[in-house]
Amino acid sequence: MNEENVNAYNYLLFSQLLNMIEKYENTPKDRIPEDELTALELLHSKLNKTLGISDGINWSVNWQVEKYADDNDFESGTPYEVCYSKQNVVLNVGIREMLSVITGTGGIVFSAANAHIGVGTDGTRDGDPTVTNLIATAPNRSYAPMDATYPQVSSDGFSMVYAASFGENAANFAWNEVVVANGDFSGVAHRALNRKVVNLGTKSTGTWRLIVTITMTATP
Repeated sequence: MNEENVNAYNYLLFSQLLNMIEKYENTPKDRIPEDELTALELLHSKLNKTLGISDGINWSVNWQVEKYADDNDFESGTPYEVCYSKQNVVLNVGIREMLSVITGTGGIVFSAANAHIGVGTDGTRDGDPTVTNLIATAPNRSYAPMDATYPQVSSDGFSMVYAASFGENAANFAWNEVVVANGDFSGVAHRALNRKVVNLGTKSTGTWRLIVTITMTATP
């Protein structure tokens, strides 16, 4: 194969990989076909090694919003719509809080007693790790505590799942930003772990339930 053909082949391969990345940009990991998921994970591993991040941690996040028209539908588990998104930015304040909790030097754990999910109307500063909280201010932001039995850790021990429900009179505005936090920010010590900018719709009534699955695995 001459150099021109090699370059053409490499361009075609790159184009296929780029198309695959764009195709599944907002698709939860468990909904990507196995063969294409394997290709994407191999690409991720090769990029990490090329960039000198051979001992990295793969942090993946899936966001799921279940929308219920009324209490009866909510209690029966019958949403009129379910929407998905993925990934986020881990916030600097969240990293510091995790390290403080892990080392026992301070911080507030993201437990059932403390954890909240927050939603707000501000869709700016996407991907900015220096953001410390929802950008929107009251009354255009709202925090909900954990649903019963949450947070949970998956059976394989690699995922933590947070879930919170916003009732009929809560968070009735456009949902453009979401965070997982260790409180409702009524206290100055509360910290947001991560933030996602995404248009999840505009809530005006009913109950919307937000489920956040954070998975951490070692990158080979």
